[in-house]
Amino acid sequence: MYSKWHKIDLHIHTDKSKETKANDYKGNFSVDVLMEKLKANSIDMISLTDHNIVNCDAYLQIFSKNITTLVGAELDVIISRDFLREYIIKIKEKNGAKIDNKPFHALIIFKSKNYEVISNKLEKMYEAISKELLIDVVDLLKERELRVTTFDYIVRFFRDEDFFIIAHGDKEKGIVNPYRKVDKIEEAQNEILIGGISALEMKSNVKYEHTISIFNEGFKKLIKDDFKSKNPTSYVVFSDNHDCNNYEIKDFQTWIKGNPTFETLRLAFSDPESRIHTSLKPPTIITHYIDSINIKLKDCIEQKVMLSPYLNVIIGGRSSGKSLLFNTIVSMNNEFPSEDKRVFNRDYKKMIDPKTTKAKLSVGNYEGEISIPGEAYYQEKIIKLFEADEDLRKKLQSFFPEFDEDDISNKEKEIDTIISEFISAYQEYYDISNRIDKGDIREFTNLTLKSSDKIFSVDTNKLVPNYTLEDHDLIDKELKNFKLKLSKIKDLELKGEKIFNDDDIITINNLSVLIDTKLSFIYKSSKHCKLLIEFLDEVKKITDKYIRDELTQEKQTIEGAKSKLASDLNDYSRYFKACMELRKKCNLIETIDIKIDDKTNAQKKYNFVSKINFNINGNKIIEDFFKEKIHNYDINESLYLNIEHLARNNFVDVRLKQHIEDGKYPDVIKEKLLDFIRKSKSKKTYEIIENTESGHEISTASTSQGKKASIFLDVKLNSYVGNTEAKVLFIDQLEDNIDNKYISEELVNLIRDLKKSMQIVLVTHNPSIAIYGDAENIIIAENNGQSITFKQGGLEVESIREEACKILDGGQIAFKNRMDKYNIDKLLMEGDK
Repeated sequence: MYSKWHKIDLHIHTDKSKETKANDYKGNFSVDVLMEKLKANSIDMISLTDHNIVNCDAYLQIFSKNITTLVGAELDVIISRDFLREYIIKIKEKNGAKIDNKPFHALIIFKSKNYEVISNKLEKMYEAISKELLIDVVDLLKERELRVTTFDYIVRFFRDEDFFIIAHGDKEKGIVNPYRKVDKIEEAQNEILIGGISALEMKSNVKYEHTISIFNEGFKKLIKDDFKSKNPTSYVVFSDNHDCNNYEIKDFQTWIKGNPTFETLRLAFSDPESRIHTSLKPPTIITHYIDSINIKLKDCIEQKVMLSPYLNVIIGGRSSGKSLLFNTIVSMNNEFPSEDKRVFNRDYKKMIDPKTTKAKLSVGNYEGEISIPGEAYYQEKIIKLFEADEDLRKKLQSFFPEFDEDDISNKEKEIDTIISEFISAYQEYYDISNRIDKGDIREFTNLTLKSSDKIFSVDTNKLVPNYTLEDHDLIDKELKNFKLKLSKIKDLELKGEKIFNDDDIITINNLSVLIDTKLSFIYKSSKHCKLLIEFLDEVKKITDKYIRDELTQEKQTIEGAKSKLASDLNDYSRYFKACMELRKKCNLIETIDIKIDDKTNAQKKYNFVSKINFNINGNKIIEDFFKEKIHNYDINESLYLNIEHLARNNFVDVRLKQHIEDGKYPDVIKEKLLDFIRKSKSKKTYEIIENTESGHEISTASTSQGKKASIFLDVKLNSYVGNTEAKVLFIDQLEDNIDNKYISEELVNLIRDLKKSMQIVLVTHNPSIAIYGDAENIIIAENNGQSITFKQGGLEVESIREEACKILDGGQIAFKNRMDKYNIDKLLMEGDK
């Protein structure tokens, strides 16, 4: 497993310390005994750090054992040369006076395993101090118990070595007292200057969390700006064991994440938040994750790619295979929707050998499919979310407030009723207004007032039947169709058995008899209607013949007017009713004012706004539909008069635009108006508004695609913090749509938080994500034109790191900036002064 946590103990004494500190070591030292104790306590990496000396014999023995060992020593370090000489003189005087400016202890840990060279350089350093500062006072080669050094001597004699220094605090004395007096602050500053690392003795019973809190608060108040650091100081604890026979781990312990190497320590001290765990309990580890994938490209060898449970970064040049690996893993997870696998199926499926390519979860075997909850995002997927509002809502469902669906339904019904009634009124007005004679009704009325001396009069209106023959035919057809269906359903079966039993069949047959009865009734009614129509025709013929044969022309005109007025009276009644109804419905449309307010959920720096396009009023309908859609709409007239002109055939130029032939037809008007209303209501949209520190608002409705993606990722990734449901997160080259400022200032910190609780797999060419995000696993994809290969390792692997820095845009600069937090360079500059 990549990025395993390793328990370390970099401060173990041997009996060699007796040569520099009298009675410093208890009992007899044995490498074999120590190894037994280390194994019993699950220690993976150590250093033998004797006081101001290197035990070469012990290193010779322990390097043959199965444990990672770094060469080191515990040095007495004092602030300056002047203080060093003053301190030694006071010690030599032994006058019992309290000595100020006492040295503090610091562990110096080397990358080189050549303990003999390190030992020789250490001895030469003390020889130089004796000759240059203490020639008339003491010889540190002989009086080893008085050994002390300074930073400039350390740099001078070890400047060609790779090392780091851990300021070693003894209980509260080493890290708390320095800040209490202003004249002591320089000591505390130097402790931070040499690397920002403080070690505590594990055997101490001090309340470590309290101590660290006190130190940080006090140091923050007193430290000079030049030494301030945005990142926290790392605290590591070691055994400081002086008796291997009684080796015991107490209280706090220290774990580092990564391979147990010097380079891992270097990364850990530059990024303690990600790589160092100091606690009473072991670090919490992710247990459900994708362990590895066996991937085989067609005509290529099978390759195993391991995955860290934390942050995995896939990098490579153009067409190197990084997206191939990414999409292959995504395609194998059946928890992901088919849409997430579209890229794989389109671009990469044909390149993969499906029989051999398999993945493995942390618990389980290699399978062609795996199942682990999570989400995957691609370059274009996030942007498309803002083009499909419902998709955005689904992805951020818990953030956007919901509407009252009953309220929406009631308002929809209200507007539907108004529009439906208007369409019905228009249909009625259209039918009757184009049917009645538009002649001079007054002339007809005056004529009917005159007498024609007609001998008899027949009111033919009373002879008109209430139903037409067409009405009878329609009902007859529907009843016969229903009877036919009844005969078929009696034989329906389900799984070989009839659905209806004998009692059911009786009921169905009774219903069929009832239908026959009604068909007989319809037949008789149709006959009666036909007879009435024939009789009415005969009466009209007789009346017309009498008028034509017996009356003068003047009298015929009078009778004709009476006859026409009588026959059109119902139509005129319908016409005036239709006018009134149409006017009423037009007035109702003009006064419509129906809307649903937006809903907002304010959370931290974002407002999540749910909107519904349901703001319908009379002016909007008239402006956006009637005025816009009707040709020759008279803006100086009311809606009613314009609709009258639209309905009447004698206003030929008033019609729907682009509908020359059917621009007045009620069905066409209905279709267009209903479509307009449908688009004007119930369409929900979702908007995220960022409240910036400067007081400005940035809305996803109007900002750039890159900013939209930044806002979405910020919200979505923050929602994963503390969420135990999602286990994996895949993102493919997210930086293509996101500005670098967001990546460096916010996204990297989010990823660092998330990787503590979920597995992350990213394809990227942005160095901030890999380097400042402290990727536990770098996967480098390479394509030599004939085959695609993958090699991998953590940032602590120098060859991987160097190649990654070459591939990532500005990677070398980014890594240098990260390592500058570890202040060896500052220390070297101090030595050059």
